[in-house]
Amino acid sequence: MKKGIKIAVIISMLAVMALAAYNIYSIQKTYASAVEEYNEIQEEYVQLAPLLDTNKVTDFSDEFPALDIDFESLAERNPDFKGWLLMQSVGISYPVVQGEDNDFYLHNTFDLEANSSGCVYMDAGNKPDLSDYNTFIYGHNMKNGTMFGSLKQLNQEESGLLKENPFIYFYTPERVHKYRVYSYHVNPPESEVYSYVKTEGEYRKYLDLVTEMSAADLGVEVSTDAKTLTLSTCSGTGAGKRRFVVHGIEVGDYPTYRLK
Repeated sequence: MKKGIKIAVIISMLAVMALAAYNIYSIQKTYASAVEEYNEIQEEYVQLAPLLDTNKVTDFSDEFPALDIDFESLAERNPDFKGWLLMQSVGISYPVVQGEDNDFYLHNTFDLEANSSGCVYMDAGNKPDLSDYNTFIYGHNMKNGTMFGSLKQLNQEESGLLKENPFIYFYTPERVHKYRVYSYHVNPPESEVYSYVKTEGEYRKYLDLVTEMSAADLGVEVSTDAKTLTLSTCSGTGAGKRRFVVHGIEVGDYPTYRLK
């Protein structure tokens, strides 16, 4: 190989390495910005209720974590704010927004800043009071484990996370909705799992479908009398990218704890 060709090859290799390093730096910077914003929101607007003050603690404090959430300030910060999502088994604790479509919050943060990390958001087609038979909430599968990046822990063999704590909570200014996970699985984006359920008959079929799809038999009985909350995130990369989905059935509905 001539000397000139060798030099060109080396330069090309260095350029590729430099581009890869820059891409990694950009991704890490994007992640860090999103994490910093969420940490600041959590610290400023959410705290564990002072359980020792029995005069201020809800009668249902044994049924759900008594979080004192400043709903008003969160709504002022972002009018699209709908509630707070908590799933302790995998470390999920985030505000949830709902846009006019399902695209905007894929690429923008809670503070409406352009960021490929996006934020956790409710399907634009759902009622924000969670009164639909099935409500979808989406979040990115972050490589650093934040947002819905931690959901994949459920799919690890013998994780035992759902045996220890199988519950998902959604806090609104009026109510706390408590769900028990009854199914989780990986499916393509075009799966029937993403169908909107409009009738009780459709919902019965949906419950049977996703229960059958579950990667593990969780032994949870489900009924059309109770609503479903579905969490969805990406799984895998490239053309074979799929979706990791978690379904919870509502097992409790309580007045929201308010400190003030």
